[in-house]
Amino acid sequence: MKVRYLVFKLCLFVGIAFLPNLQDTHAQSDRDAIGLTLSGGGAKGFAHIGVLHIIDSLGIKVDYITGTSMGSIIGGLYAVGYTASEIEEFALSVDWASTFSSRSELEDVHIRNRLNYNKHLVEIPFQDKKIVLSTGAIEGQKLWLLLEELFFHIREEEDFHNFDIPFACMATDLATGNSVIMNSGDIVSALRASMAIPAVFTSVYRENLRLIDGGVVNNFPVDVVKEMGATHVIGVNVSSGLKNAEEIRTPVDILMQMGFFKDAYMFRKNKEQTDLFIAPNLDGYETSSFSSVEEIIERGKWIGRVLIPELLEMAEKFPVENKQKNKTSRKDKIVVSKIEFEGLNQIPKSVVRNYTEIHDKDTISVKEINRAISRLYATSYFSRINYTYTAYENDPEKKKLTFTFIENPQIFLRMGLNYNSFMGVGLIGGISTNRLLLNNLSGDFMFRLGDQSAYRLSINYLLGENFDNWVNFKAEGFRMEFPFNEDFSTLSFYRQGFNSVELSFNKSVGKNSFLSAGITRYRQSLRPSIQSDFVLSGRNRASYISTSYQLYTLDRHAFARRGHNLNLRTSYFFNQDPKIEAVANDSTFSDVKDLGIVIRNFIQLHGSYEFYKPTGQNSSYFFLIQGGYNINYTQGFLNMFNLGGTHKILRDQITFSGISEYEILTPSILALGVGANINVWSQIYITPQLNAAFYDFDVRNISEINSNNLVFGVGLTAGLITPLGPIKVSTSFSPQTNSLLGYINMGWNF
Repeated sequence: MKVRYLVFKLCLFVGIAFLPNLQDTHAQSDRDAIGLTLSGGGAKGFAHIGVLHIIDSLGIKVDYITGTSMGSIIGGLYAVGYTASEIEEFALSVDWASTFSSRSELEDVHIRNRLNYNKHLVEIPFQDKKIVLSTGAIEGQKLWLLLEELFFHIREEEDFHNFDIPFACMATDLATGNSVIMNSGDIVSALRASMAIPAVFTSVYRENLRLIDGGVVNNFPVDVVKEMGATHVIGVNVSSGLKNAEEIRTPVDILMQMGFFKDAYMFRKNKEQTDLFIAPNLDGYETSSFSSVEEIIERGKWIGRVLIPELLEMAEKFPVENKQKNKTSRKDKIVVSKIEFEGLNQIPKSVVRNYTEIHDKDTISVKEINRAISRLYATSYFSRINYTYTAYENDPEKKKLTFTFIENPQIFLRMGLNYNSFMGVGLIGGISTNRLLLNNLSGDFMFRLGDQSAYRLSINYLLGENFDNWVNFKAEGFRMEFPFNEDFSTLSFYRQGFNSVELSFNKSVGKNSFLSAGITRYRQSLRPSIQSDFVLSGRNRASYISTSYQLYTLDRHAFARRGHNLNLRTSYFFNQDPKIEAVANDSTFSDVKDLGIVIRNFIQLHGSYEFYKPTGQNSSYFFLIQGGYNINYTQGFLNMFNLGGTHKILRDQITFSGISEYEILTPSILALGVGANINVWSQIYITPQLNAAFYDFDVRNISEINSNNLVFGVGLTAGLITPLGPIKVSTSFSPQTNSLLGYINMGWNF
């Protein structure tokens, strides 16, 4: 009996001693907790930011967050300490069209490739005698880098429960079709996998799984936030769900509908578990409406304001002390003890090191790391580049920066389409390689098939580990028809053939410019296609040595917003071998000297300069100067400058609004132009331009210039930037011709 009594007292003592802890544990488990679930929906996901604004303004403390696709990015940012205002600022500042592009920024492309970069519609990898297709149209390297920068301050935290707000996001296992909850590991790869939209973004390998967009199976993961501990759930859904039967018209529509059957079932279950279901009115917007970020955010704010009473009712259930959102400290710089490279097979480490410009024991920022990766990605050697920042196991104070590479195939097939009013329709094709037998040997071959045909072969032998010097061999040619005019009236038409081979040495002068010196041999032929009172016929072979300087800092090739484009060239023509005859009134002159045409050595000076500067968020002005001068020149129109045309497509062309290509052929020209690029909506631009020129002058008798040597013109271009290239529709006028011209250009020529 005494023993039982002693045991009872001991148990009572232990129970009393631990009672406060048991009570605390019970209270914690019973405490209400708010979960927030943000669905996927592409650009429509920006509405989540508007709802978060209202949540922040009411002081509601969110305890758990789950998200899918765009909802995972917005939710992830909120979970690691960003406020709604900060997320909105980020969303409005990003060029989303560029972020989702697979193309590098021009400033990151080496100057030897910059002028011709990204001037094709399709680029297809080719390896082992077959085409290599990726799992999506977009690799998303820029998106990776953007996420790396935004989440840099928590890169060392691998448990998402330790974020300011515990977080999880969703993906889909491509092998099994099962939903995958990501709540640990690398946050950036988790977010990128969560929004790997099938056929749009490439799939992501993560923790031995191949993952795609979580929206395929669970786009609205309320069930997950409940499992994390949420007792009350605010669910924001921006997805339109399955299409109505009448909206399904094509086999692609059927496949897309079938692909989201499982998510539709999960959505119904998840919606039932929400305590406050929020569905912003996003009629008129699509998943691709990334040009309407501000308007979509406002839609989110509007629905949030409407639901303020319901949100306040939920907020009243929580103690005041829990309503303050913590902010994570955001580190901007790291100290790198050592740099390591993984995944390099063909590309030497020495080349990669020179491009990164990062060294062991450097203190660097995330922006510097991203810039290094951007430079490497722009080489076209790699399809993806990621990095990790980890501590050594035996010495946690030392950190290593590891770059991981996936190398591109060596060969790419390229295709494009071009049309303009002068050249007609052209099918563009070609093949390029970034490693032609040797790592420092690259080449490309392009051709144009159509009304006016052309080709270009270029091989670069790169010198030094920085590849700042290179030897270039180039062979190119074209066949085309052009008009011969006098006093703005067409007298005849010629068929012209031109073929040349060139060998040059080139040296980078800084990041954005290079010097070139080379020798060229060419053959030029002329045949009249429409006979007139006087024509030339025959061919000429000649050589010239040239030196040139090229500076290029434009932010893009079409409708530039900022930057410079300067091209200066001096050439000495010699070793000419003409066989040209003149025909007038059915009589053939054996000696063209009788017509004042003397084929002899001469010097040609040619230059152009474009300058663009922004005048606001959606506009920029530009200044253009072009000129050319032939010294000791008496060759008729064989090597004259061609004044006319609004689009640069021809050899020795001086563009000019108001007159057509080949309207004026002259041995001396100076042309000035001013205008503006105005972004009126999305990728649509308007460009007004005013230009003037004087020609056929002799610098030795400059005072003899009169109004007969002057020409003026005005033009207006409406343009659209497309994957095909720029589409431009222009109209222009010159008082000298007294006629209104129309002009169309679609896509890139070469």
